[in-house]
Amino acid sequence: QEMKLAQFQTQLAHLNPKSVLQRGYSITSNAEGKILRDSSQIDINDSVQITLAEGWAKAKVSDIGQ
Repeated sequence: QEMKLAQFQTQLAHLNPKSVLQRGYSITSNAEGKILRDSSQIDINDSVQITLAEGWAKAKVSDIGQ
């Protein structure tokens, strides 16, 4: 029982968004707070927020690629 609980805790830790950010990834969202998954969701000059493991930054889109 305890071993199974430990396995679930490990799996949850790996899926935790904060753990992903600690590995160097970031989460980018638009002005409405919607998480961006595709460059087609933004336009040049849009403002975006970038969430990092420690803190965040606002940025303006200057170029878009595929």
